[in-house]
Amino acid sequence: MAAPGEALIDEDVVGSSDPRQHIAAPAPAHPPRASTAWADVLVSEMSAAVSADDARARAVAVVLGAFGGAVARAASAQNAVLKKAVLVQQRRRLAQEERQWELQLHASGM
Repeated sequence: MAAPGEALIDEDVVGSSDPRQHIAAPAPAHPPRASTAWADVLVSEMSAAVSADDARARAVAVVLGAFGGAVARAASAQNAVLKKAVLVQQRRRLAQEERQWELQLHASGM
């Protein structure tokens, strides 16, 4: 049994690890839209794979095609929230600096 993080694939069974023997997997022609269509595309791509590395590349292409848009939208939403938080923090810092300046001005006038 392989230790955590080790590959479970035996190169003698799968084939050589020589990268010249592997064909890069093309991205699916039509990224799947329906909730289960991506699974059908994944099965089709896995059937067409010629090696384990090719299968991995094809799987990544299918998953990114199916879910990449959702990930990008989530990242964009998180980015917008962070930008708002930074803006609020900056406004609070400026208000605090202004209050401190007024206190110093008032204290020096006494």
